[in-house]
Amino acid sequence: MQVEEPRGPYDVVLCDVPCSGSGAWRRARRSVDAATDGLAQLCSVQAPSSAIGGEGGTLAYATCSVLTEEN
Repeated sequence: MQVEEPRGPYDVVLCDVPCSGSGAWRRARRSVDAATDGLAQLCSVQAPSSAIGGEGGTLAYATCSVLTEEN
């Protein structure tokens, strides 16, 4: 699948990003260590996403995580 580069700037940028899934641990328990591997990579979505937002715009970052490090 090819996706065009965003042309921005935009007033609002919504990032619905992959996460550790800690919000669903009750249904499918995983270890905290396994879930938090790769946090830096997941959080790296924020910087490029904020670059396409306009000055004074809003960056919304959505996960199903309950971990502060991801949100």
